[in-house]
Amino acid sequence: MLYRNDHSFLAYDSFLDCTTAIRDFTLDNLVEQLATDFRNSKDKLSAKDREAVIKAVSQAVTLEERVKKWVLRALTEV
Repeated sequence: MLYRNDHSFLAYDSFLDCTTAIRDFTLDNLVEQLATDFRNSKDKLSAKDREAVIKAVSQAVTLEERVKKWVLRALTEV
């Protein structure tokens, strides 16, 4: 859960869906988009939020193992 009080761009408390980013974008595509126009970046995850996402992804029963590995690797290399 990302809390609106912690992120000014959120209108309300929100869930983070890691699967959409994985299906729709490659890492190279995301890096290129941010390098070209950083205005698309809304905010960054705090250490507390990142740890919560890591825990949720690790425990998720609906994510494929390869998706879990991809997300966890991306979040632990930050």
